[in-house]
Amino acid sequence: MDIDGDVEESARRIQVRFVTKLKDPFKAPPSSIAIPSNLTRFGLSSIVNNLLKAGKDDWNPEPFDFLIDGELVRMSLEEFLLAKGISAEKILEIEYIRAVAPRKQEEPSLHDDWVSAVDGSNSKFVLTGCYDGFGRIWKTAGSCTHLLEGHTDAINSVCVVKPRAQKVMDLFIKKSRKSRVGGIKWGGLTPVSALDLGVRVAGMGAWECRGDVDGMWDKAASCIKETTREVLGVSSGWAG
Repeated sequence: MDIDGDVEESARRIQVRFVTKLKDPFKAPPSSIAIPSNLTRFGLSSIVNNLLKAGKDDWNPEPFDFLIDGELVRMSLEEFLLAKGISAEKILEIEYIRAVAPRKQEEPSLHDDWVSAVDGSNSKFVLTGCYDGFGRIWKTAGSCTHLLEGHTDAINSVCVVKPRAQKVMDLFIKKSRKSRVGGIKWGGLTPVSALDLGVRVAGMGAWECRGDVDGMWDKAASCIKETTREVLGVSSGWAG
């Protein structure tokens, strides 16, 4: 089968077979076809769409990316084969995958100082640490829902530890290796209520977690509210 893909007739033709790990309706026929060697990603995508829409009146064209020997093709087939030293005398197997649209630019989430740490492991919020000594919880771009106090120096790293059975929330805000570990662990609270409690505690007065980083391996540090010296909770875990 010959398919031109809207290119000049002067280009040499090579035999290719399009393969994919995608499920139906994105599977092209397994037979090989002859195509011009000067096709780029756009031309290859056009050919695959022509193959896929055969017999499908309601087919909507899809953009595809292409791989040869596991490497994305970002030039014409001719240029790629020459650059990689691949022979065009045999049938060339080309894998196609659905192209991922570039992410839309969002408004930046502004901070008062340099952002030094980010943890986006939780699907519901993003935790950031900043050189102004505050941790921040972001629900959406530009929407800071919680301001976490407790440090007098820059925050170097942050980590949200997933709750066990949604009963315990561990929020660690770590400083440099020779300074104290800031963190709170409240048993029996949901993540949301734990975070809300953290904000209320910060609003009532500064709190600190006593315990040096060097002595925090599988040990605990008491979280003490400075104004009353009341033990609010226990932070435990390793501070690596």
